[in-house]
Amino acid sequence: MCPIVMEFAYRQSFGGGAVVVLFWGSPSMPRQVIPQAAFSLPIMASRPTPPSGAVDVRQTSVVGWDPGHHAASHDVYFGVDKGAVRNAASGSPEYKGNKLLGSESHDPGLLEWDTTYYWRVDEINDLNPESPWPGRVWSFTTADFLIVDDFEDYNDYPPDEIYNTWVDGYENPTNGSTVGYLIPNWAAGEHFVETRIVHGGAQAMPLFYANTGTATYSEGERTFAAAQDWTEAGVDTLVLYFHGAPENTGQLYVKINGHKVPYDGDADDIRQQRWTRWSIALGSLPVNPQSVTKLGIGIDDANATGTLYFDDIRLYRPPQQ
Repeated sequence: MCPIVMEFAYRQSFGGGAVVVLFWGSPSMPRQVIPQAAFSLPIMASRPTPPSGAVDVRQTSVVGWDPGHHAASHDVYFGVDKGAVRNAASGSPEYKGNKLLGSESHDPGLLEWDTTYYWRVDEINDLNPESPWPGRVWSFTTADFLIVDDFEDYNDYPPDEIYNTWVDGYENPTNGSTVGYLIPNWAAGEHFVETRIVHGGAQAMPLFYANTGTATYSEGERTFAAAQDWTEAGVDTLVLYFHGAPENTGQLYVKINGHKVPYDGDADDIRQQRWTRWSIALGSLPVNPQSVTKLGIGIDDANATGTLYFDDIRLYRPPQQ
């Protein structure tokens, strides 16, 4: 990548005064005056969350944005018709109300499955004659599944580190697992989560395991703050994706409310450097899928060692006939 070089120069104006002119350029870009807009603060709302164009978004998502520089409040528009949202005014059904500065979010409620939504935020300041500043129309599409964990919500700061949710064997000598990177190389851009080997989004869960010494198994387990209904909206199949490594050994399993489900695919799959989809029919298990409180992922077998990556734990409806 060619570096961009910035420089400045004094110029004498016709009136006798001096002005400073800023330039930029690179080997692939001719030297030119930097336009004033490059230094201007954003006037419109920006940086939407979810990002515009995002797919597989949770049906319970709250949208958010960064305010424009002069905004005192925000008018929010939301709907399923792009044109209607673009042309909506305060009397339109797409109008969702005014938010004061400091309240840059909107909860649209429970969203439909596999549906594209459009939204717009106009910046308002009654003391500025240029107000309002109409926003761009953003969009996102909801998932056609329920998300149990996509590993996107974890970061490097308490209490949101991944190992605080997926409890491993760090303080349990019989459990040989470590969830997340123990000592990330921050300078190299590493984190507790995996950010290079991912199935979807930007993050996955690495699980390091060694059933050696006093460790007889390796397992990371999540306890849900509230019991999960895994029959909601007609879902009946748990799906998760795993990525292996050539040196891996052992028997992969998941554990739902204490009931262990061994992986029933090719035993060699845990050694494949690719993402493998594992589907589990919940109706075949002796657990109550309407009250799931614990989900574990682990490896059995004496002396089993290796590294596995997990991503996109989801719940699906039966296939449409």
